[in-house]
Amino acid sequence: MDMTEVAAEEPPKKGGRMGLILLIAVVAVAGGGGFGIGMSGLLPLPFGPTEAEHSPAESHAKDPKPMENIAYYHLPELVIPLGKTAYSRYLRTKIYLETNQNQEQIIRNTEPRIMDTLNVFLRSVDERDVSSVLAMETLRAEMLRRVQLVTGEDAVHAVLIGEFLLR
Repeated sequence: MDMTEVAAEEPPKKGGRMGLILLIAVVAVAGGGGFGIGMSGLLPLPFGPTEAEHSPAESHAKDPKPMENIAYYHLPELVIPLGKTAYSRYLRTKIYLETNQNQEQIIRNTEPRIMDTLNVFLRSVDERDVSSVLAMETLRAEMLRRVQLVTGEDAVHAVLIGEFLLR
């Protein structure tokens, strides 16, 4: 048997690079489509929070505070330089904390720590982080979580932004 006979017996290669490219494209489209359907809520994802955990109606339903017992605690105005690339831009904000009247003393006692926490957090914020309504809601939720770490979860129910100016 010589070399020409061995070469003739091998089956020809199928697909090659074109098959690999086609396979990658199909997998990418299927993965992107599945991700889009899962994130849109059409199909439940096997991970992450359930709808009940994120439902605004559910979070208000379990809120124990009566409306007549609400108090708003006004924090001192914050003036903060924004991010590393925004040296000439400042954020000036007035923040109110929603609480129960019987929890106001906790906020008064921890106000220096609350101010420090908000200062440190807001200094890490970039201009892009405050450019849309959705970004503002995320920012408000982040501030609430940090305030609750200082005061305890029952002391503060919401962070309200009275003024939010970029200069």
